[in-house]
Amino acid sequence: MIDSLLDRVDQALPSFDPLPFETLARQYEQQPYQFVGTLQEFPQAAPVRYLLLTHWRWPQAAQRWLASDVMMALLQLGTVSSALMAHTPSSGEREGLNTDG
Repeated sequence: MIDSLLDRVDQALPSFDPLPFETLARQYEQQPYQFVGTLQEFPQAAPVRYLLLTHWRWPQAAQRWLASDVMMALLQLGTVSSALMAHTPSSGEREGLNTDG
């Protein structure tokens, strides 16, 4: 079931215009998200928890994704929650950081 849902994510997500998923400075995943399973999460939560991590240019794009059919399919699997966090670029007060903080 997870594999077919990830196939739906792979097909649908690009139409919502997510940013490339950057893991390290200028290193990107092949797909615009990371899917984190139970063995990769710390601390682990019982019974099972998965994370679908994405990056967005605008909050409105993320909100459109959260209202999508694919997200509604996720609701069929169990409890779904989401958090939207905004990146605040550094104004230069911390020496030695990249411009993106």
